[in-house]
Amino acid sequence: ENRLYKYDNKKYQRKVLKERDVVSDYTDNTANSDSSNYASANIPNQNRKVFTNNGIRFIFAEKGDGFSKIAKDLKIYTWQISKYNDLDKNDQIRIGQMIYIQPKKNKAIEKYHIVKANETLHSISQLYGIKLKKLCKYNRLSKKDSLRIEQQLRLR
Repeated sequence: ENRLYKYDNKKYQRKVLKERDVVSDYTDNTANSDSSNYASANIPNQNRKVFTNNGIRFIFAEKGDGFSKIAKDLKIYTWQISKYNDLDKNDQIRIGQMIYIQPKKNKAIEKYHIVKANETLHSISQLYGIKLKKLCKYNRLSKKDSLRIEQQLRLR
């Protein structure tokens, strides 16, 4: 009924893996933008590759993207993009940045994250698909607090 047999086909698996590698050349210093780490989401009538992280759909920003261009391409409102990604409407979107097109979740799959160099609360919330407000609450931090390398953050 769901044609699950197609997943057993080696040719189909190679096609899916090839599609995942399409945006791997985009870079964002604050997040891992290697698309092979994320599942591809099938959305009909979309010109963009859509992926999932923590069960939430997202795209990687491309050259020339802004709130209005992404909203138009995905047929959603611009306020949704800024709200879902904990961004101010004046923020700039960088090439390779993960842009969620659905609301992020209250908790991540993993329990903890160890902070690496140049990471911020925002970049960690984007990496795990968790709301920034919840990440701050779990760790008793404010959005503007700086992080220490090797600091352990709760994600649940």
